[in-house]
Amino acid sequence: MSRSSIKILSYKLAKELKDAGFPMGWGGRCGKRHNHIKDQENCVYVNQLTLEELIDACGDGFKHLHRGLTGKSWSAWGKIENVSRAKDPKTAVAKLFIKLNKK
Repeated sequence: MSRSSIKILSYKLAKELKDAGFPMGWGGRCGKRHNHIKDQENCVYVNQLTLEELIDACGDGFKHLHRGLTGKSWSAWGKIENVSRAKDPKTAVAKLFIKLNKK
């Protein structure tokens, strides 16, 4: 994977993944200029997770990943009708992981 293909993961999605039990560190750097302590909700972190890691973390709950006909959206399907849609495959699978592991 080239550096240019690394997707940005929002603070909100990264926190949801972590809260759902995904083992992730917070070592990424924020890509915005702002007060990081007062405005952390607007931080973005470089997503160094691979698609394979996200799929693997879903375990038996993952069924398949589908690209939409227009090529502008992705759907991650779970075995029990858990569907997550997003503009890129990593975000779709990340959202599926969150659905599968909601506490």
